[in-house]
Amino acid sequence: VSLDPKLVVASIGHKARMHDIVKQTGKFAVNLLTRDQEDLSRLFAGQLKEERDVAFEWVDGHPILPDAMANVLCRVHSTYVAGDHTLYFGEVTHIVMKDEPGDPLLFFEGKYRSIGQ
Repeated sequence: VSLDPKLVVASIGHKARMHDIVKQTGKFAVNLLTRDQEDLSRLFAGQLKEERDVAFEWVDGHPILPDAMANVLCRVHSTYVAGDHTLYFGEVTHIVMKDEPGDPLLFFEGKYRSIGQ
């Protein structure tokens, strides 16, 4: 969203568990997934109906996915309610990069894709 200050935005539905967590803590993390983590993306998107435990690590009060290619840690800078979602504008406080990140998971035009597509 912005380079100065460094801002990202996360749109979180009011019924999502994460909504109340971000509202209470004032923190969130954006986890950039690898192509091998499509199942996690589908799980968080509600496309998988199975119950599954997800192992988070905690960095400075932020839940991160340890095998993601990168984790962007944010402190809530401002919010904007838009219908049944809240837009959380987060100021980037730290970025964790994996040493061997692999290929990124991409989602475009309703499909998971790879860089070459």
